[in-house]
Amino acid sequence: MRTVFISSFHGIIARNILLTPVLKRLREEARVVILVPAFKKSYFEKTFDAKGVEIVGIKHKPTAADLFFRSWALAASKTRGLYIKYRSKFHQDGRLFSFLAASVPSRLGVGSCLGIWLLHFCDKLFFGKWNGVFGEVFDTYQPVLVFAADIQNELDVRLLEEAKRRGVKTVGMVRSWDNLSTKGVIRVMPDMLITHNEVVKAEAINWCFVEEGKIRVTGIPHHDRYQSKPPISREEFLRNFGFADTNRKLILFAPIGNRYIRRNTLDQKVLETISGLNANVLVRLPPGDRVDFGEIAGANAQIVFDKTGVSFEGEDVKSNEVGEQDDIRLWCSVRYADVVVTGQSTVVLDAALCGKNSVIIGFDAEPLVYWDSIRRYYDYEYYQNIVKTGGLIIVRSPEELRAAVKKCLADPAFNAEARKKMILEQEYKLDGGSSERLASIVLDALKENEHG
Repeated sequence: MRTVFISSFHGIIARNILLTPVLKRLREEARVVILVPAFKKSYFEKTFDAKGVEIVGIKHKPTAADLFFRSWALAASKTRGLYIKYRSKFHQDGRLFSFLAASVPSRLGVGSCLGIWLLHFCDKLFFGKWNGVFGEVFDTYQPVLVFAADIQNELDVRLLEEAKRRGVKTVGMVRSWDNLSTKGVIRVMPDMLITHNEVVKAEAINWCFVEEGKIRVTGIPHHDRYQSKPPISREEFLRNFGFADTNRKLILFAPIGNRYIRRNTLDQKVLETISGLNANVLVRLPPGDRVDFGEIAGANAQIVFDKTGVSFEGEDVKSNEVGEQDDIRLWCSVRYADVVVTGQSTVVLDAALCGKNSVIIGFDAEPLVYWDSIRRYYDYEYYQNIVKTGGLIIVRSPEELRAAVKKCLADPAFNAEARKKMILEQEYKLDGGSSERLASIVLDALKENEHG
């Protein structure tokens, strides 16, 4: 039977693609081999145990060559988001040479069409001869198609190079809305590139010089479920979390996390602020990060924490997977919430899909310069795309936060038109058909390969 490789090296690929109807469609027409980090193999075997699916664990740590070419891809990107990232790092560590080495090359032609062509040529020249990571698995399974689900991941890059060396058809996908503005240019161009929306498609054309005819837009597969009803009622959902009064309004708080703020006390400040309201507060802890909360004194709200993510012993929290129950709880959380409070999280899209306002934290727990402030993240291109629609409510102080949350609780229809504009730009189509479009693109590529 024909074999298709699908990569799942990042912690949200399983949630984004494999837990959607995409996998079921593909395994009806081909043997699907899912390539995962070796330490996650048993988890994937339990989660995706089905006829026509096999799991292969890959052991690999980035080499000096991987890091060199990744740095080159980053240096070739001239996005504002990466500049802010580099400038913030320079502010924090004072390493001028590292800052200049990262930010100047893109202004000197490295990010031009010719410069990116040279990157592709050298990447192929090196890894085409000295890849070594996927040789055995290609020899064993003889795939006819490779689907790289996170085209900028180091292992996906290696996978694509091996496929191209062997003449295997390739499909690649931009994993998330922020990747092209924060992860560098695309190092290996697949035969077909998939993006979630027209915004990311335009970025691929403008920043990575991808031919428009090689790009397909699908929408966001794991958001298809938002077009249906959750599996449990609001009352049952709240009672499962232990909320005493299910008639109170629900505030969903998605913390910013320790990865994004040094000495993070902002999440504590936000929770203290909203805890004074007469409401239920569900704090959805990020699956791939840590957040430290202390005691909340004198809270009027009932506060409950939702710990998310599947962890792996001995591995960093960034390696966590988003399990199916995690995703179902997120679906129910945004559907049954009356307002969402968060930072630069993608949960704002989930909220807008469910017709809910998002109040964005635009202040710091204490006075900070821009390069240390949460404010800097809202100037990245991917976030400016939604800020410009007016579909978010950005607050600049705890007092504004409290007032905005109260307004949204009292008037659910507030800002509805702007939210609609924002979500239409980001979601492509609101028809619940993103998974079907993605599966069809991959299967069409499979058929084209056979006829070719």
